[in-house]
Amino acid sequence: MDSGWGEFKQGWKVIVAASAGVGVGMIGAPIMTLGVFFLPLEKTFGWTRGQVSLASLCMVVGAIVTAPFLGRICDRIAPRKIGIVSLIMLGIGLLLMTQINGNIMTFYGGLVLLSLLGSGTTPTVWTRGVSTWFDKKRGTALGITLAGTGIASTFLPPFIGSLIAENDWRAGYVGLAVIAFAAIIPVALFFHDRAAPATVAGAAPIAKLGMSTKEAMGTRQFWQLAIGNCLVTAGTASMINHMVPLLRGANIDLPTALGTAAIMGFSIILGRLFMGILVDKFHAPYVAALFIIGPAAGVLMLMGTLEAGLQIKVAAILIGLTAGSEVQVLAFLVGRFFGLKNYGEIYGWQFIFFELAVGLGPLAVGRSFDATGNYDSSMIGLSIIFVLGAALVGTLGRPPQFAPVAQPAE
Repeated sequence: MDSGWGEFKQGWKVIVAASAGVGVGMIGAPIMTLGVFFLPLEKTFGWTRGQVSLASLCMVVGAIVTAPFLGRICDRIAPRKIGIVSLIMLGIGLLLMTQINGNIMTFYGGLVLLSLLGSGTTPTVWTRGVSTWFDKKRGTALGITLAGTGIASTFLPPFIGSLIAENDWRAGYVGLAVIAFAAIIPVALFFHDRAAPATVAGAAPIAKLGMSTKEAMGTRQFWQLAIGNCLVTAGTASMINHMVPLLRGANIDLPTALGTAAIMGFSIILGRLFMGILVDKFHAPYVAALFIIGPAAGVLMLMGTLEAGLQIKVAAILIGLTAGSEVQVLAFLVGRFFGLKNYGEIYGWQFIFFELAVGLGPLAVGRSFDATGNYDSSMIGLSIIFVLGAALVGTLGRPPQFAPVAQPAE
């Protein structure tokens, strides 16, 4: 019996390229390092935590506006071209961020422009290409692919933080731009759709099986997945953006705070990989719910007086594991529940909810901090939404089986 591991023989280069693309793309490097810019921008321009936190919402405008349209394009033309062009535009957008000034509207406007220029670097593009190469080991393949954001979260906050410390905040954006341009090389060389991976001899290619977008939107699972993933993402995005400021506010020194962010980033990598392996073997909604419930305890561990030690490390690990699983399991469940025929467009609509959560979650936490002077009330609220998200995703049920469609004889 074919275990599916042979799929990696032909598809591993695609995974490497896609992982680089997603790691430096809009949900990777720019989002994962946003928290590192908070305090330097506050200090330089006198902005409040809530004002700077609005950045998270500005950074998702592009994806919200373009996601379904972009997904439809990916279903019809090679995502490779979209990825290359978008990486170039993303690098340009990051360089333009060095031109903002004390008027906070230039900061907001620059981030909105950045999100539009880099909208083709989101997982819609990368997971569409990878999914055509894998079936039995698709979960593992997507886990490895999306581990790119975990790599970014592990290594880039300390790196960008050191650039800022040694120079200023502008050096951080220049560093991100250079990294975005460098990712073009593996994408140009290795990333592309598989032409026609058939499920069985004489059957329709796997990329041609599945629901229409209208059919998918008419299912309970579509909306349950959208809302559940939205809640979970709001929680993890809030912690990714606010972990460093939260720890610094608790008098944790900067190296320890950045090191904790790196631990969370490494946990994101582990979350991607473990989730991918497990969903290939077990009922995916149950696996997802198990991962999601952990941060409900993790965020509560960050309340009150904190000291550098095991407590904040465990909290970072629990949050990171879930942050690592959310995008990966979304891509996997969309493919399994709705098929690949219109994967890009369906995933694009789901991704709108994801991006709204990325923007609104950190903003709400930042506003709460401005109102209360601490993060305790936010941690309680985030704990509740993690529990609700686990319940919604865990009760999705069994995915449908898409029967192969016989092709006309040539």
